[in-house]
Amino acid sequence: MTKIELTRIMKFAILMFVSLLITFYVHTEVLANFIHSESPGLTKAYVFNGLFTIAVFAGLIYFKKNHNKILGFLFIGGSFLKFIIFFASFYPVYSADGVITRVEFSEFFIPYLISLFLEVFILIKVLMLEE
Repeated sequence: MTKIELTRIMKFAILMFVSLLITFYVHTEVLANFIHSESPGLTKAYVFNGLFTIAVFAGLIYFKKNHNKILGFLFIGGSFLKFIIFFASFYPVYSADGVITRVEFSEFFIPYLISLFLEVFILIKVLMLEE
């Protein structure tokens, strides 16, 4: 891996960390002050989404030279794998009482959307630079 690729991955990791940290703060404040609820798995959800998204991004950057034609499939595969692992890990906890609440849904969906948006936005910028 080249120094430029490592720099891109580090910049992305920092952007992901800062974005998810801000979102996490807002999310916890909304839950505490407006919904009057707590979500014990919230930290794990944010950490999982952040780390897995950085790993998928790094993999795509690594494979873009030699496997440029299948990057879209690798991206979809990475996203699908993240989704499957997340639900295999978190779904049993969410559905233990038989109901998935809006708070539990937001615990998954908000960090997932933020991570996905940043990943796609930065990947488009990186891949456009290469052409």
